[in-house]
Amino acid sequence: MPDFSSCSKVCYLMIHRLFQTVRNTQVFRRSQRKWLRFLLSLRGTPESVGFGLAVGVFVACTPTVGLHLVLAAALATLFRASRPTALLATCLSNPATFTPMYMFAYKAGVWLVPGPPASEVCRNLSHIFHQLGTLQFGSFLDEFKVILSLGRDVLAPMMLGGCLMGLVAGAIAYPIGVMLFDAFHNLLEKRRAHRSKHRPHLYHGLHPSHPDGQG
Repeated sequence: MPDFSSCSKVCYLMIHRLFQTVRNTQVFRRSQRKWLRFLLSLRGTPESVGFGLAVGVFVACTPTVGLHLVLAAALATLFRASRPTALLATCLSNPATFTPMYMFAYKAGVWLVPGPPASEVCRNLSHIFHQLGTLQFGSFLDEFKVILSLGRDVLAPMMLGGCLMGLVAGAIAYPIGVMLFDAFHNLLEKRRAHRSKHRPHLYHGLHPSHPDGQG
């Protein structure tokens, strides 16, 4: 049976780290309008944006904390996906989701690659998460070293399960990304059309259909 006291500690530490991240990161301080502007400013085809979202979600599902941004940028470049979207999608893996995602990945991978009992892994993750909480935000290499301390017996099934989970989640994320891109840009086109329709003519003395002002 899992150690529920350890799992409760994990949940507490997840929430504590999440508030630290929100407080110390300027990205989370942006208003909803700025996030909307970012989404509307994404360039590329709907397919590249959708593929970028899928790449970012896939990377987020793998226990490679500290290397998520590098891996997402590299894979997005390799597959010609939208890099900004891929980087943004890695936020799926955050202090509030680390432990649930990795425990799910471990339980999925341990069916194929034997590993320690889940209760032991839960206790180890509690200790690992406490270590991550002591690091400064942005210490990506140190975060990856802490994850490596889980050991090969835990990381092997966790990585396998994370990749399988990432493939499924990425396949779901792709059409969502395409639809969101189309929806936001259709919204942008409607706003532009509405503004141009109600914008006063620059030269009130000229008739719109006659550049020289002659009727």
